[in-house]
Amino acid sequence: MEQQGTPGALGSNDGLGAACQQSSGMPALEEMAADRYRVTRAGFWWRVAIGDGQQIVGRCYTETEAERLAAALRTAFLDGAFVVAELHRQRNAMRELGEMVRQQSRSRITPAPHA
Repeated sequence: MEQQGTPGALGSNDGLGAACQQSSGMPALEEMAADRYRVTRAGFWWRVAIGDGQQIVGRCYTETEAERLAAALRTAFLDGAFVVAELHRQRNAMRELGEMVRQQSRSRITPAPHA
């Protein structure tokens, strides 16, 4: 018989801090992370169920220890989402720059030479 533990404070001491609050998509990711990593009790051990519960990690003596493990997994999940979002932003910026260069090469106006 499994019992569901309550999720702890999500990312309370993670390194994302203000960066999470600035991005409009991060609260949805935090909710996803909270749903993804759940603390459960299976027999003697407290464990962390990942995703739909097919994968279970950790063997913790206390619920608090399992909450710490789940918080660390959530932080790693959010760090990965932050990195992917930053890479996506950079890729879009490079695309826009490339488009500007293409538009300029089609233009009849040539840039002034530098002194």
